[in-house]
Amino acid sequence: MTFEFVLIALIDGQSPLELKKYEDASPLFCLNDASDANKYISNGYLLQHDINKIKNIFVKYLAEYEASYGRFLSYTPDALDLTTDASQDFYSDVYFAIQPSQRMERLDTMDMEQSLAFGRVAYSYKRYVDTNDENESNQTFKEILDNNELEDTSTMLKRDQVTYVCLPVPK
Repeated sequence: MTFEFVLIALIDGQSPLELKKYEDASPLFCLNDASDANKYISNGYLLQHDINKIKNIFVKYLAEYEASYGRFLSYTPDALDLTTDASQDFYSDVYFAIQPSQRMERLDTMDMEQSLAFGRVAYSYKRYVDTNDENESNQTFKEILDNNELEDTSTMLKRDQVTYVCLPVPK
């Protein structure tokens, strides 16, 4: 007998709600999604990413790039402090540099290996800034929830009202 896996939300004793089927995927994907959803709910609807881990990835890629090809755009160490003008200026440089038209021009001036390294550094910095922004907006949302600033929270489930489970079912 073959099985598929189904991610189900169990909401406070009501009928289960099917969210997603995993017909050809391993059950690990279903279990990970259920775990992530439960973590999100139990953490008070707050998803925080480890910004230091993302920053360290950027610093590693930057060091590798600069060791092989020299200075990367207008980077200065101040760009790591996301509250500075230097970080905003560098983010603008990075954002412009990863636009499709710029990517094509870069292929004319850089070999494929350097272009890939350049993209890895640029995208890792963009991810660093974007993740930091997402963390800040999620924290603001949590503060709104904690302070009951929403006019109507009746549509939101409380932490103990929902559980996500991954169930194997016959195909």
